[in-house]
This record gives sequence, C-alpha cells and structure tokens, in this order.
Amino acid sequence: MRIFIVDDDLDKAGQYKAELENNGFIVDIIFRFEDVLEKAINLRPDLIYLDLLIPNRDGFRLCQSLKQHPVTRDIPVIFLTKLGNMEFVNKGINLGAADYLLKASTNSQKLLNITRKHLISISARFHDQLH
Repeated sequence: MRIFIVDDDLDKAGQYKAELENNGFIVDIIFRFEDVLEKAINLRPDLIYLDLLIPNRDGFRLCQSLKQHPVTRDIPVIFLTKLGNMEFVNKGINLGAADYLLKASTNSQKLLNITRKHLISISARFHDQLH
C-alpha cells in the first residue's frame, strides 16, 4: 500500500516514513504542493497525509482539489499539522478530510496505528462494494 506524506518538515516526515516503511508500506514524501495532484493521479496512493503549513501554499485548497478530481476524490486525506484551532479542524473535515492530527501529539507509532485503522476501513468499504 502506498502512502503520500506532503510536508516541508523533512525531518519529521522522514521519521514517519521510516516507521511506515519498516511495517511494509511504500511511502513518498512530497514537499512541493504543485506536484501532489499529478503524482496522486499517476500513482494513486491509498492514503495522503497533508500538512497545512507549507510556505506560500494552502493545504485546504489542495485537499479540495484532491476531493474534486474524479481519480483522487476517494483517496483519504488526513491533515497532519501544528494548527490545532477548532476552526481549522472543522474546515478540514468539511472539505472531506478523513481525519485531522496534531504533529505535537502524533509520534511515528501513533501514525502507524492511525494508518492501519484507516486502511482497514478502506478495505472493509471495498469488500462491501464487491458484495
């Protein structure tokens, strides 16, 4: 299963990537917003972790673009950010994000557990659609 981590904090993203790859996931770190939609269309990740705070970019707008595109709209997007304001949380969920996590309280092991939880949910929905 392929996961995108969209973040300009390469140290933190690298920690998350190492934990996920050690558990069998394929992980791509993308730090340029302008690359995300094209790569998502071409590689079709199973899950996208998206930071809101990348200089001169709007994570909400990127989430909206992903949710509006027919190829990427069903890919779960999880915000992973430093911004814990409830207004941001609500906006992210209203745009179609599957979850909203704070970096300060999300270590690599917690991220792995959340990834597994979301992928189990995806598998269950896919199974239900087949039957």
